[in-house]
Amino acid sequence: MWLRVKKQKVLKTIYEQDFHAKILWKEVELFLMGYGVNISKGNGSRIRIYMNGVRAVFHKPFSDIVCDKGSLKSLKSFLKNAGIKDVKI
Repeated sequence: MWLRVKKQKVLKTIYEQDFHAKILWKEVELFLMGYGVNISKGNGSRIRIYMNGVRAVFHKPFSDIVCDKGSLKSLKSFLKNAGIKDVKI
């Protein structure tokens, strides 16, 4: 139950239009693994993800463990393309 609620909160944060909420990269990784996303390490700080025929490459934050707005926008686009919809909680 807790994991499901946490996953929904992360998804809701990603789908917010203004991205004011803070979300940790580790939460994003756990969220993606919960959906069965294939995650592999790329060169340097790159993380490759694959789900439902959709591929993307993200840069894992170095000094700041909080995702920036650009990463959240890219993640939102990836999730939409992979068929993950916004969840209302």
